[in-house]
Amino acid sequence: EGLLAKDEESQKLHRHLEEEKAKTAELASKLEGVGVKYAELRAKLKEAKRQHRQQATEHEENLERVLKETEATRHLSSTVEELESRNRLLQSEIEALHEQLAAGSAHPPMSEDVPAVAPAAGG
Repeated sequence: EGLLAKDEESQKLHRHLEEEKAKTAELASKLEGVGVKYAELRAKLKEAKRQHRQQATEHEENLERVLKETEATRHLSSTVEELESRNRLLQSEIEALHEQLAAGSAHPPMSEDVPAVAPAAGG
């Protein structure tokens, strides 16, 4: 009887060991799947970060381009204002010259702000 009990006990332990081995193999398989998923998530995160950096760089370049265009527009606006001011001054000078010519004056005074203009050829 003692030998039979030891054999049954040995068989129970053997079955228990086989069950534990199966559970361990199952857990290892699940962990491997988790590891694969983790690696996939890391790869996706890496790609998302790369795309974000690229988009940020493109956005920064676009903002710099817009800034340059805005500065150029401001410069042009300033130039246009200067030209309009000079044009008004020249128009005033022309009106004064017309008035002086109509009054018969031979040498009208010139504005100091407007450079002298050479007479047109043939005229």
